[in-house]
This record gives sequence, C-alpha cells and structure tokens, in this order.
Amino acid sequence: MVIAVIGLLLAIIAVMLPYMDGLSKINKKKLIAGYKKIHIFMFPYSIILLYEIVHTYNLYGYNKITLLYAITPYLYAFFSYPLMYIFVIDHGYKSLLKKVGILGVIMTLIRVIGWYLYNYRGSYIFSGLVLQSEDWLRNGLQRIDVIPLFGIVTVYYAYRLLREYNLYNFTVTLFLFLYLVFIAQARYLVVIVVILFVILLYLKPNSNKYEVLFRGMMTILLIFGILFGGVNYIIMLFSTNGAYGASTSIRFEVMEHFYNLIVQNKQFFGGLGLLTFWNSKASLLMMKNIWQNYYLSDIGIVGGLVVFGMLGIIIYGCMYYIGIKASIMSSTNKDKWDKVIIYGLFIYMVLSCMSLNIFDMNRSMDVPFYLAIFCYSLQNFDYFEEKSAI
Repeated sequence: MVIAVIGLLLAIIAVMLPYMDGLSKINKKKLIAGYKKIHIFMFPYSIILLYEIVHTYNLYGYNKITLLYAITPYLYAFFSYPLMYIFVIDHGYKSLLKKVGILGVIMTLIRVIGWYLYNYRGSYIFSGLVLQSEDWLRNGLQRIDVIPLFGIVTVYYAYRLLREYNLYNFTVTLFLFLYLVFIAQARYLVVIVVILFVILLYLKPNSNKYEVLFRGMMTILLIFGILFGGVNYIIMLFSTNGAYGASTSIRFEVMEHFYNLIVQNKQFFGGLGLLTFWNSKASLLMMKNIWQNYYLSDIGIVGGLVVFGMLGIIIYGCMYYIGIKASIMSSTNKDKWDKVIIYGLFIYMVLSCMSLNIFDMNRSMDVPFYLAIFCYSLQNFDYFEEKSAI
C-alpha cells in the first residue's frame, strides 16, 4: 500500500521535472515525448479508475482504509512515469533491467530456500515472505507463486542468454524455468516461457551461419512435435478431462459465477468494482462456500473485465495498442536486439493475461515496466526518425 502511494507521488514529481532546470534540452524533449506516449494509457486509465473508486464505494460502502487497500495494485501503473525518467537519464532501460534481474534472482532464491525448508524440514523460516496459503498444494507439496516482476526478469535473462551464451546466463535462465516447473508448478507459465523462448530464438539477429542451421533443425523438431502429439499433450494439460482437470474446471466455474453476478446486478458497464475480502458485502460475492472462495486472479483478463466491466476493454485495448505499436516499431530499430526484449515483453504480457490477472497484487508491479519500456522504445524511435529527417 505504501509503495503504491509513493509511486503516485513520484509520478507527480516526474511529470513536473521536464519543466524544471537541470535537464539538457535533448533529455527534456525525450522525457516530454515519452510522457505523451504513457498518457495514451494513463489518461483513460486514471479516469476509469476514479469512476471505479466511486462505483465501488456506492456498491459496497468501503471505508477509507479498505478503499485504499482495494486500489493499491492499480496505483502501481503510475510508476511508469518515474521509470521513464530513469530510462531517459540512463539513455536506455537495460541498465535498470540488469539491477531488477539480479534482485529478482535473489528473491526467487529466497523463495526456493523457504520452499525447501517448509516442505522437507518442516521449518517456517521465510514462511511470511514466501507462503501465500498453507493449503495451496500440488503433488503433495506446498506451492509458492512467482515473485513480482517475474515476467520482466524472465524476458531479460532470455534476452541475455540469446545475446551471449555463457554459463551464468544459462544457469539463471534454467533456474527460473525450473522454479516454474517444480516450485510454482504453474503449468500455464511453463508453456508460456517455452513459447516465448522459441519465438525469441527466431527473432534474434543472426550472428553466423550456424544459427540459421540451428533454427532450421529446431523448425523440423517443432513440426515433428506437432505431428506426434505435442499439441494434444498441451491440450490435455488444461483439459477438464486431463490429469489437472479439476484446476481447469474451477476456472470455468469462477467465470460462470462472476458472469452470473454481473447479469443479476446489471453491472455490464462498470463491472463489479474493486472487490476485496476486507469488506463483508464484497467478500460475499467471492464466497464459494464457508471453506472456499473464488479468486479473480485465477481467470486472467476475464477477471479484469469482471472488475471494470465494459470499461476494461478500453484499459486492455490501450495497453495492447501501445505494446503492438512498440513491437512493430522495434523491428525497424537500428538496435536489432531491442526487438527481442520488446517482443518478449509483449508476448509474455498478452499470454500471461489470458490466465493470470495482470492487476492482481503479485503481478501489477509488471504493468509500469511494460508501459515505460514500450513507450521509451516508441519515443526513442520517433526521436531518431526526426533527427535523421533533419
């Protein structure tokens, strides 16, 4: 909650900085241009968020503390402004991504230690940091969710591995992947990361003839995999008739539950508002029975539409528009490796959104990074286009 409020204050300060002394003319120009790109998302987003705050208060009568808690994950988007400032001053986003990547690996390692101690030693060391719920089990083991910014960290290390194949980059990338497989046990994220890495392999610039040969061999392997049951295997992972059918079935049940609530309450336009368990009226809407609840975080972009209603189409539409435009423009960038990061972030954002709510407390910190990196890439492209025209 405190971090989100700080982000809002930093956003206000960051927007004022271009109009103060201390920045070069070039940096001021880049900063203003970058902020204008961010405005494409943040202006409609801010208006819709204000509407949802009023809408939520009218529906459930939240007190001030509950309302502040409910809006916290949605405030992280405002960090995109100070992030843009950092990118302009640093002449790029890779310097900050390196620091975020190192911190992300350390935090993931702490979760691994906590997971091991809890599952195999019965120790609660780090339990407050790593355990979301003691009954979140799969295959007899306690699961632990990924860290905030996991998508950003994963794309960054995939980019590093593809750009420079060495032991460190390989080890870290493999470590993150194995975390998904064995500790988070997140089937969908595993599939996303595999798809992401395959696509980035094709997008990376060619450095020698062996890479072309490698891609050709990989294409043949992919075709064989598709022909001999690879696609069916993936489908069965998520089928209601598969080994994990109960997990898929509950997601359909959650969607049906919230859809019925929207229809019953006629809340198509503004949705059900900023739901939280901190309020009795709102928590009743998310209750399955006295032992279980329904979670919006389990149904991805549908969860966002439950919260925002038809207004959610504008929010996701603006975000995807910026991501698509940045991806297309990155293909014409002189720095061909920039395309790998931009496409990687966009692919991860879109695919993860299908199953995981991007505005839940654990993933909402990714949003300002998506926005700031996409918008920085766009303003950088416009700046060099304008410079070359002169």
